Amino acid sequence: MNNHEGRLKALEYQIELLRKMSAPTDGGPNMIEEMKLGYGEEKLSMEKEIEKLSAEPASEPIAHNPEGEVKQSFKSFGQNRVMNTRDRVMNRIANLK
Repeated sequence: MNNHEGRLKALEYQIELLRKMSAPTDGGPNMIEEMKLGYGEEKLSMEKEIEKLSAEPASEPIAHNPEGEVKQSFKSFGQNRVMNTRDRVMNRIANLK
């Protein structure tokens, strides 16, 4: 069996499956119609939940104080180290002004 025959059988299977889904079963709605009805109910429940969630605030309001003190802490490393060649060159460049 080559690749084309396998694809053809798969397509025939899909077509048969679609025919079964669209055919009415026992005088009632077909499977596609049943799925549409379930979708409508699910959509209504989602809309109700969205309305419920949108009525609540998303988060607590943020209090902003522009004159408040902000404590900044930082650690400086290497202040007591020995100067190397690069440090001496950079120091001379900074003092050339």
